[in-house]
Formats: sequence, structure tokens, C-alpha cells
Amino acid sequence: MTDRRSPTHIAVAAGAVRRLTKPRNSKLSRHALSGWLLVPVVGIHAWIHRLRPAKAGVSPSLCASGIALCSLTSAVSYQYVVFALQRQPWTSWAAYGVLAVAGSYHALAGWRRILSRDKRPARLQSPVWRAGFAALVSSLGLGLARLHAESPIPAWLASRYEPLL
Repeated sequence: MTDRRSPTHIAVAAGAVRRLTKPRNSKLSRHALSGWLLVPVVGIHAWIHRLRPAKAGVSPSLCASGIALCSLTSAVSYQYVVFALQRQPWTSWAAYGVLAVAGSYHALAGWRRILSRDKRPARLQSPVWRAGFAALVSSLGLGLARLHAESPIPAWLASRYEPLL
């Protein structure tokens, strides 16, 4: 079996090696800080939405061979997110909020750095980039609010999702 690593894994590993082998006296940039914040958040998100449902039998086709993340298809539907938002609103809103804010900032700051061809730390200082960040985070928040407002999921599906929370 071949070992396939995505560019994300390579970037995270390279950043960790660089940070550990060549320590700098400077502080982390906001872009780097948001990226390091995303490492555990995305790992937890993958565990909750893919691996744990697969092990519980909610999505048996995802990891039938026992290999983690063996498929790119979603392990659970948006109804699982609706269930989590309605069942544990504070925890779910906080978790999705951190994922949305850190991910949006990291993506936009990275794009700003790539497009500007500047080697300085990426920051969203201009009004245009700040407006883009606010629009992106707001649209993600409105999407979560829309999911939270949906009608409760059927009892038979809730009984399958209950052990996962």
C-alpha cells in the first residue's frame, strides 16, 4: 500500500521541522499563529465528523478496512451538524466559530501574502482585506445559524448520533 500525503500534511510537517530546528527570536506572525491553531482544531474536527462516526457504524463504508481517512466523502451529513448545534449549542458554536475564524484568517492572510509577493508577515491591514475577512466569517456564521434553526432531526437518526456527542 502506498503512502499518500496531501500538500497540507507536508506544509504542517515542514513548518514544524523549521520551527523546531531553527528557532527564531521573533514572535509568531498572526498568519502562522492561526495555522498552528488550526492543526489541533482540524484534527479534532476530522475525529468528530469522520473517524468517530465510522468507528461507531454511522458510516461503515468510510473506513471499512480500518484505515483512517480512507475516503474523501463525508462521513456524516449536515443533519449531524444540526443535531450537534441543537443538542450542545455552546460547545458546537464555539468549536465551529474557532474553525471558521482561524481558517478564514489563515486562508485570506495566505492569499494576501501570495498575491502581494511580499516576504513580510501576512496581515489583513487594508480595509479591503478586512472587509473580505468580515464577509467570509459572517457568511459562515449565517450558515451555522441557518443550520441551527432547522427543524429537529428524526428520532431514529438522533438515536444513531447521540453516542457520538
